[in-house]
Order: sequence, then structure tokens, then C-alpha cells
Amino acid sequence: MESVESRVSYLEKLVRTQTDRIEMLANLVDGLIEGFEEATEEEESSSCPEHFLDFKPICDFTDQRKIDDCGVQIDFGYGSNRDLQAFEFNNVSDEVGERILKFINEQFTNGKDISDFVREHPLSMKEHIRMPTDETIEKAKNHDQSDNFDEE
Repeated sequence: MESVESRVSYLEKLVRTQTDRIEMLANLVDGLIEGFEEATEEEESSSCPEHFLDFKPICDFTDQRKIDDCGVQIDFGYGSNRDLQAFEFNNVSDEVGERILKFINEQFTNGKDISDFVREHPLSMKEHIRMPTDETIEKAKNHDQSDNFDEE
């Protein structure tokens, strides 16, 4: 059986370790808040109206003019190879968005598909999701929005 002294020693080390972690996280949060406040001040001081509009009619990937609105976001969690990195592409052409969906859909090896991960709302229900194909990519490239929903 462990002695009381060894238990106390263990608990003291545990508390010290957790206190150090909490302090590190608190410093990280403080830094994020300061960065957010600075960014907010910069936004408020900007007089350029384009600064407030995220939409650009040029695709981030192809530099081609686009007429649609598509964005891609990828977040990596704590402990991943890209520890807490986030990537956001706000100006993506419909064609590139379709290509990305097709690529993601082709990665599934467990019977799932992209429709299992759709964020549903009345205009985007799981049962209405078309699987991305070369045909849907071509339609997106040509801005052809006909037959966007399966009519059953």
C-alpha cells in the first residue's frame, strides 16, 4: 500500500502540471483575444467598402472569373499533423468546388459518401444531394444549373 506521503507528492505534481497547462491555455486565449481586438480595430478604421465584402468574382484557385458563390473550409484539430490549423477558401468557382467534392467522395472506403456529411436545411436535404461526377463538374464549369435537384 502506498504511503500518504507518496500520494501527497503525486497529487502535488499533478496539480503543478495541470496548473502549468491551464496557465499556458490562458496565455494562448489572451493572445487570441488581443489579436481579435487588433483585427477588429483595423476593420473599423478601414474606409474601403470592399474590405467589408468577402465576395470577389475571381476564383482563388484558377484566377478565372466566377459568377457563383462557393467556399471550402478545412479545420485540423488539436493533436493532428496540422495542429489547430484552419484553411478557408472563400472564393471558389463552382467547378473547383465540384472537383473537391468529387475528390472527397472518392476517398470513402467505408460505404459512406458526401451526402452523409451535408449540413441539412430546407434547400439542401440529404436525399437531394447529387453525387459529384465528371458531368456535374462540366455543368459547373459551364454555369449550367439545370437539373440541380433529383426529381423523383
